[in-house]
Parts: sequence; structure tokens; C-alpha cells
Amino acid sequence: MDSDRTQRWGLAAALGAAFAASACCTLPLLLAAVGVGGAFASSLSVLEPYRGVFVTLAIAALGFAFWRSAKEDGRAAENASGEADPDCACDAPQRSRARWTVLAGAAVVIAALLAAPTILSMTAPRPAETNVQPVSLASEREAVVRIEGMTCAACAQGIEASLGRAEGVVSVVVTMEPPEARIRYDEAVTTPEALAEAIESLGYETEIVPR
Repeated sequence: MDSDRTQRWGLAAALGAAFAASACCTLPLLLAAVGVGGAFASSLSVLEPYRGVFVTLAIAALGFAFWRSAKEDGRAAENASGEADPDCACDAPQRSRARWTVLAGAAVVIAALLAAPTILSMTAPRPAETNVQPVSLASEREAVVRIEGMTCAACAQGIEASLGRAEGVVSVVVTMEPPEARIRYDEAVTTPEALAEAIESLGYETEIVPR
């Protein structure tokens, strides 16, 4: 039982570290995708400098859980061979299968969390292609807004997803280099200042580039 408890703590630590490693990129994008913004999303950027530490902790904790499981299997094998108490090993095969099934499932989840920032950056749809609203060409304008506080491509796509739903926005593309948003908008409906405020409401700092 102590070994099982230790394994569970190892898995919990691995999952927690993997979540922390991916939260700074994945949560802003996911929150923006469901229409939730606010400074909370961008405040997760404070985790970005420690991502390498969290990745290392996740891998180490998962490795520890695998090691404990292998050690428990070795102990069960000794019990079954009669070198220890054979009565303790009657359900060893079932418990071993259950442990390794849990470990395999946790490993998949942890790998997905660690890879999520890269995967989301590569596969997330661009609002400039999907969120287009009809507008009169005569009133269509472009604004360029510099953005401070983005840490990865997922942040940029979270801003795109949020602005893509804003009234009067025709299309928007947010880039990391340079860190800015290029927004096509209907000047009869919205203004560059309003668009900058919408970005700031997500927790980023902005500056409108003079045209």
C-alpha cells in the first residue's frame, strides 16, 4: 500500500508539473476560444521562464513513478517465488496490470500537456481565415497595434481568437516577430483605440502604431 501511495504522489507531481509547464501557453488560447479573457490569462506568462524546470520535474516524477512500479513488481516476484511471504502475492498480477495501465495513461496525458504549446501553435485555426464579417470596402481600414506580454504563438492565437469575435473586425493577424496585431476593421463600427482596449482587457500592454 505504501508503494501504491508513493506512486500516486509521483504521478500527481508529474501531472501538476506538466500542467504548469503548458499553462502559460495553452490556457490563454483555450480561454480565448471559449470567450473568456481578462488579466488572469496573460498573468500565466510568469510561468514561462520556469517552463524548463517544470518539464524536468514532470519527467523526473513520472520516471520515479515507473521506478516504484517496477520495484513493486520485483518484490511481488520474490514473494511468488517463496523468498518472502507468498500470501502477499496472490493478487500481484492484477495489481501490477492496474498500476501499469494507470502509468501508461498518465504518461500519455503528461506527454500531451508538454507537447500542447507546440501542437496548438501548429494546428490552431487562424481567425483571419475563419472569422470574417462582411463590411463595406469604403469604410474598411487597417490598424497596427504593438503588443507587449506575449510569450509564445499560442498567446498570439488567443488574441486573434478574441479579436476575431469583436464587432466591426474584418480580419486580424497577430505575430510574435514583430509583436503586433494587424487588424482590418469597419471604421463605422469600431476604432483602433477600442481594439487596443480589447487587447488590453486580455491582460496585455498595447501601443497603436501611427499610420
